[in-house]
Amino acid sequence: FLQSIAEKLDDSNYLYWRQQIEPVIKSHKLQRFLVNPQIPPRYLTDADRDSDIVNPAYETWEVQDQMLLTWLQSTLSKSILSRVIGSVHSYQVWDKVHEYFHTQTKARARQLCTDLCSTTLDGKSMHDFLTQIKNIADELAGVGSPVSLENSNTNIKSVQSDWGGEYRAFTSFLATDGIEHRLICPHTHHQNGVVERKHRHIVEIGLTLLHHASLPLQFWDFSFTIAVYLINRLPSAAFNFDVPFTVLFNKSPTLRFSLHIICIYYISRGYIHFGLVFWAT
Repeated sequence: FLQSIAEKLDDSNYLYWRQQIEPVIKSHKLQRFLVNPQIPPRYLTDADRDSDIVNPAYETWEVQDQMLLTWLQSTLSKSILSRVIGSVHSYQVWDKVHEYFHTQTKARARQLCTDLCSTTLDGKSMHDFLTQIKNIADELAGVGSPVSLENSNTNIKSVQSDWGGEYRAFTSFLATDGIEHRLICPHTHHQNGVVERKHRHIVEIGLTLLHHASLPLQFWDFSFTIAVYLINRLPSAAFNFDVPFTVLFNKSPTLRFSLHIICIYYISRGYIHFGLVFWAT
């Protein structure tokens, strides 16, 4: 068992490590030692136990298992090796490594998704901005959660922006993917009316939630996030009283998280004359 790998496992390269070792394990047909291992009994009879006569099948299994254990541990960095101390069989190392990185990978993916959603232009050039987006998307792919180009079950048909210099080079990129680049007419603001009305809707609900909870304005970002969450999961007249989330993703939203919030929201905005008066809630 002399195969070596290019990179030892550390806290940042789990998927690359797994990509290297799985073909080796499969080529030697060693999965039976790692996944649901079938371990032969050490002793066949009580008499063998009393005489310490070990089952030959167990001895054969133990030799192969220890060779695999030695090789697996040689692929781990010092920091990861410390997490499997006490493991005496190869399947124990395998389970501990996968359990640890499964938790770490999910947490990292959530953080990267947050970074992707919160990344803004902030004075950067369009090239630098798109490079930053691409780096986050590549890292998401590296932790096993690639960004889907069809996350909403549809393709992007058009992008609307002004004709600023940072967008001019972007036009050719959109054209290669068949995406229409719509330009906002100068000196006209009515095209932004829908966006402005939606912003006002979010602000009104967010401030209402803050007032109801008697929270200061410093928590406005959390309140507005909850407001958007609620709006996307409540029936809307713009969609014939269907739920926006359902219209976009073709599935019903999960309401376990927001059940208690929705109850408060309906109370504070109930269909009564004094629905927005604080004492009426």
